[in-house]
Amino acid sequence: MSRAIRVTTQSFSGDREMTSDLVPFPISRHGRDGVSFVASVANKMLELPPASAERHLARQLDRKAQALRRRGVDAATIKIETEKAETAIRARLLRTEFEGSTG
Repeated sequence: MSRAIRVTTQSFSGDREMTSDLVPFPISRHGRDGVSFVASVANKMLELPPASAERHLARQLDRKAQALRRRGVDAATIKIETEKAETAIRARLLRTEFEGSTG
């Protein structure tokens, strides 16, 4: 059972309908105490030695992939969404490190 949201809209020219499935992904949701999934994972990674931080990231991404799999999301979409999540987390890490080094 997929929890994707089916959206139907008119094409720009108005001559046909276009349908898409939107997959809600935890990145856009807030986690505990109003901290997003991305911020939560990145903050934890900053507290860990590099090798442990990488294992933590892999574990968290795997958990999110499993959750999507249970919801019936196809493998290709899961791969894309977990890659987006990893990119967002790594960007957050770099931004945090950069802001810390200039402050």
